[in-house]
Amino acid sequence: MVLARKEQILKLLRSPYFGQFDVARSDGSRPEPVYIGIHHFQDDADQANVVYHWSAPIATLFYDFETGPARYPSPRGKVECEIQLKRQFHVSTVRIEQAFTDYCEGRLAQARAVMSGR
Repeated sequence: MVLARKEQILKLLRSPYFGQFDVARSDGSRPEPVYIGIHHFQDDADQANVVYHWSAPIATLFYDFETGPARYPSPRGKVECEIQLKRQFHVSTVRIEQAFTDYCEGRLAQARAVMSGR
């Protein structure tokens, strides 16, 4: 068990995640980044998920939806949300080799304004 956990952590150090999306839940809370990787990783101090395993229910947001309205199954029932940003990464030895970003319409206008210096 300890050796398996050590191997997971070593893999996470080499390539911690390959996807990230910002999700706003329908309860009006602020968008939160969600990271998807080949292994689940949790902060043991506060039990918070840092990286979700690629097969976790919340990961369906990364695979099955573009930016905009979305939903995923959870133990408490279906969760309605909005994907505001999606990114795909190629991370190698803690260095981002490539990154691709999809914005929802409102965020795209915001990003263009920032990039143009407005």
